[in-house]
Amino acid sequence: MITIKDIARAASVNHSTVSRALRDDPRVSAAMREKIHAIARQMNYVPNLAARKLVRQKTISSDSFGRRRKDCFSTI
Repeated sequence: MITIKDIARAASVNHSTVSRALRDDPRVSAAMREKIHAIARQMNYVPNLAARKLVRQKTISSDSFGRRRKDCFSTI
């Protein structure tokens, strides 16, 4: 399975740049975005949906069992 780190090596950039480029982040130049998209197509890159889901869940405040914590100040 091809990862963004593989694409980063091929493009000689950091993996965070690849991540931004694949999401069409304006902080990456249009030329670099196109170059990274072309490399991703050439390498048959497919986003790992399980990894993406894990990353998104990290942004939600939760306890060690995965339950959402209530804001400790909500009762004040």
